[in-house]
Amino acid sequence: MNEQQRKYDLVLQKTMDIISYVENLSIEYGEILSDDGILLSNSIRVLEISPFESSRSKMKSQLITIAVCGAFSSGKSFLISALVDRLKWYERKSSAEDIFEDEPSDMFNTFLPSSPEQTSSCPLDVIPSPGEDLSRFEVMFDDTKTWEDKSGVGAKDDEISRMMLAYATDVEQWRVTRPAQDISRNVIRARLFVGKMPIPAVIHDLPGIGGAGEVYLESVHKALREADCIVYVASAIKELTDVELDLLRFVEEIAGQNKTKVFFVLSQIDRETG
Repeated sequence: MNEQQRKYDLVLQKTMDIISYVENLSIEYGEILSDDGILLSNSIRVLEISPFESSRSKMKSQLITIAVCGAFSSGKSFLISALVDRLKWYERKSSAEDIFEDEPSDMFNTFLPSSPEQTSSCPLDVIPSPGEDLSRFEVMFDDTKTWEDKSGVGAKDDEISRMMLAYATDVEQWRVTRPAQDISRNVIRARLFVGKMPIPAVIHDLPGIGGAGEVYLESVHKALREADCIVYVASAIKELTDVELDLLRFVEEIAGQNKTKVFFVLSQIDRETG
């Protein structure tokens, strides 16, 4: 073990000790008030346990956390597909099964679900899968709240892309391709483990603000609070809505409080006409 690693391990252990101390203190605080019959008002809050678990996980991980947010159909999934080296150019052949009309004959094929309409129906975490060449896709339903693998053994990227369309989007034509027992189940979270992912980061692909993803606003805010880095994606061909401006104000607030790095990405500039 070199000197730098030894110092890192020492700082890590000391930080974990501090987290445990504050956690125990918050538990004792609640127990003391409870024993004395003191009712907690809205101005006196007992700290929840979940932030401590989140802090421990982030300390143990060598991955940074990137939250990608913005309006629906702004290019978030396109950007993430490029970041994980899964963006391919292909010659598109139209067919009777096309979901969206008026698409160009040639286009990029994104790994993550992407369309001109509201697509994402739940938060999607993109996670490096060290030592694995293939990717894996898992979902969490609201009725069980446990992770279920939907990609199967040895699934190729094209197959996983279809699974993501079926389980992590609001496109009805893809939702009905799920197995019968899953069609009516509600997915509350999804995660994609990417083999040979080029960057050491967990990327949160957050539901687009302003569409069906608006019901996930609380989970979007939570992801932004916990992120090491925030990427806000805006389209060059669309005006910012009031909902987007509210989100930008929240991003500014979080960045100021947590000293979080924020990057603004302007997408679709090749289609800007005015």
